Amino acid sequence: MSESMSEQFLLQDKLTKDIKQAAKTLTNREARYLVDFYYQAQDNRIRAAGQIRSMEKSALGEPHLTLDWVFQQSEKLEISIRSVLGEFAKDKIVGAWSQSICGIGPVISAGLIANISMRVWNCMAPAEEKAKRRKPSEQCTKMNPCSVACHEKPLNTAGMIYSYAGLNPEVKWLKGQKRPWNASLKRLCFLIGQCFMKVSNNPKDFYGHFYRKRKEQEVARNDAGAFSDQAERALREKNYSKDTDAYKALSAGRLPAGQIEQRAERYAVKLFLSHWHHVAFRAEYGVDPPAPYAMARAGHSDFIPIPNYPFGK
Repeated sequence: MSESMSEQFLLQDKLTKDIKQAAKTLTNREARYLVDFYYQAQDNRIRAAGQIRSMEKSALGEPHLTLDWVFQQSEKLEISIRSVLGEFAKDKIVGAWSQSICGIGPVISAGLIANISMRVWNCMAPAEEKAKRRKPSEQCTKMNPCSVACHEKPLNTAGMIYSYAGLNPEVKWLKGQKRPWNASLKRLCFLIGQCFMKVSNNPKDFYGHFYRKRKEQEVARNDAGAFSDQAERALREKNYSKDTDAYKALSAGRLPAGQIEQRAERYAVKLFLSHWHHVAFRAEYGVDPPAPYAMARAGHSDFIPIPNYPFGK
């Protein structure tokens, strides 16, 4: 090996180590940007791949060398960002735990950390006053509280994450209202559901197993007409084309197959988020989070053990 090539490899190795070390000092805001940028780069690469395939099949035989170069550079950029986000997430207990779960990779692990804070700001202003504050500069924050009573509080329940992630199907985003969920977190949860569906046959899988069982239950309930009231409401609220499978299912008092799939995926995602919350809460406060109401007050004991745990005990 020539001396110049040896020096180049040493330089690349040093840069890699420096970047990995720097990744651990990323702020959550910077990590959120990188996660969003990663998915944008991924979308661009997929579009470039489509263009390349189209041109390869074209009778005109259009050149696509530039697009091919863009595709390759986008792929390299994705790999680099994924590596950085992996180091960022791995440096946190809940990030290391997330990456130990079959189907959950470094980007999703980092995205959850970057979008969910275990310390939430509690503004004591009336709801109607909060609704008037649309601009970021008008929001009540730790640096600019609107009252001496405003304070930080622990994120005590996973249910708060469900709402923030848009996992409550009953919540609607009405015209003229502020979006009632975090769009980036909602996308991450959709991707998590897709991941669990795809790995549900993997011997190492955990949450996909619950997805499969839930889907069997949802299909059986749907066939028995348990969701007929929801089907009727959907027909009233939306204008479905009568030649679609969705309209045919709803007219028969059944939910479409796509909605049943979403319900099953959502169940697995919520289970994962409840475990994620438990791991993150213990890492943040050194104790387990408060027991859910049903377990603490109603005597329920159907807690599903957290896989690949303990982390941070």
